[in-house]
Amino acid sequence: MISGTFTRERLHDRHRLSHQQIDGLLGENRSREFLAEKMQVLNKIRYFIQIVDLLQHNQIDFVCLKGPVLSQQLYGDPSLRLSHDVDILLTDRFDMTKVNSLLTELDYVGVDNLSWPEEISRQKILMDFVHHLAYEHKVNQFMVEIHWSVSEPFPLKAEVFRLIVENNRQQIVFGGREVTVFAPELNLLYLVIHGSKHGWQRLKWLVDIKDFPFETIDPERWHGLVKQLKATRMVSQTGFLLNHFFQINQPLFVQTPIPRLLKLYPLTFIQEEVLLKRPISDSIAGVRYKFLLCNTLSYKWRAFLTSAIIPIDLFQVQSSSRIIYFIYRPYSYIKRRLNYAK
Repeated sequence: MISGTFTRERLHDRHRLSHQQIDGLLGENRSREFLAEKMQVLNKIRYFIQIVDLLQHNQIDFVCLKGPVLSQQLYGDPSLRLSHDVDILLTDRFDMTKVNSLLTELDYVGVDNLSWPEEISRQKILMDFVHHLAYEHKVNQFMVEIHWSVSEPFPLKAEVFRLIVENNRQQIVFGGREVTVFAPELNLLYLVIHGSKHGWQRLKWLVDIKDFPFETIDPERWHGLVKQLKATRMVSQTGFLLNHFFQINQPLFVQTPIPRLLKLYPLTFIQEEVLLKRPISDSIAGVRYKFLLCNTLSYKWRAFLTSAIIPIDLFQVQSSSRIIYFIYRPYSYIKRRLNYAK
């Protein structure tokens, strides 16, 4: 179905798949025509290793998410999979202040003028409603996202997930260094959660799961984590999409009944262009979609709270009171809509 629906250009430009991945999907052998891109990826890996060395030298404990490490795990080649940025999950979220200082000293700046607040009260608000900050180097344009959570909203409290990570992590060798990654079961489930949260707008995230080494998964451990992380709907959705696009029926992704929107939303999203600003009707569908991903009241409450405060508002108004941001949200939304309409 992929070869009859998507061109190489669309798979590369819209869905950010590498030409080697596209060769596999389309049954072609053209990746050698695009060696310049391969060199760019290798250059990014060099910058990534510098970040790894920086954090390890300063005794910052972290987990590598996706990026070149995932590419190595999936394909045995850290440069086969494209990465717009690299993602680092801090084991201890309170290391964020130190990490911010280390990165800014190396000329990294917050993307979109978002920066780590100096006030502890605002730091706490930021960490409760956002899951990461992105930094970009002023000269080499390499981007790194520093996470203190894998996703917001998230069904579990931060301290509960931290314990899950402690029991589901492992060391691998990357670039001559030992780095920490999620154990296979949690790694696969993280990819599911990440893709679901973003509505699977990039097919590359579904390809990551298609190409995952399923033989490394312990089914009992996997199903236990799915239950712990309240991810049953997301797993079922992933199973549906794997079957729809790749005709794969993976036993780990049991397809249980899920709301219709959880199927229609990603199918539509994958076909559309990525817009900087979507119509209001799409925004409403996006909110409904987010609320339906998990069927627990605690998740829905978190989804409501994180919808009521967005990162940019935290830097437009500097306050230690969360109520101020709840009040400011409608004003900032209307203001942005008017600005885009000009």
